[in-house]
Amino acid sequence: MQKLTQWILLLLALVTASGLSGAWTSSASRQGSQQHQARKIQGAGKSIKNQEKKKFQAALKAMPTLKTTLGEAVALAEKEAGGKAYEAALDQLNPERPMFLIRLVVGEKPAAAVVDPETKKVTVRKEDELKKEDEEHEGHEGQGDDGDGDEDG
Repeated sequence: MQKLTQWILLLLALVTASGLSGAWTSSASRQGSQQHQARKIQGAGKSIKNQEKKKFQAALKAMPTLKTTLGEAVALAEKEAGGKAYEAALDQLNPERPMFLIRLVVGEKPAAAVVDPETKKVTVRKEDELKKEDEEHEGHEGQGDDGDGDEDG
């Protein structure tokens, strides 16, 4: 009986030790994984900061040449669309010809306006046109209009 008790205690000690060992390695593995995720997030943050810095530098370069301010572009878009702006930015997809992109609420529906800072021409797109453009954009990822009037492909 005493040998049986010793064997049970030894078996219990081994099971407990292996369980603690597994918990320790799982904890260390989890900590390593968390550190890896933190490094990935920091890298993404740096990438976003670099992109924002590039956008800022491009805007800084373009601003003195623009004949229309962002505030004027917003006012023009609101007047033309009959809505209220909730977002505005200098769009520089084509660095040779920057445009202001204004997002608006017209009635209770979304719309977008593009304002040419040279001519002050406003082009308004309503909700259904925006949806169609988004769908087309998703289907032609990587293909875009470079502003030269022809279809790119």
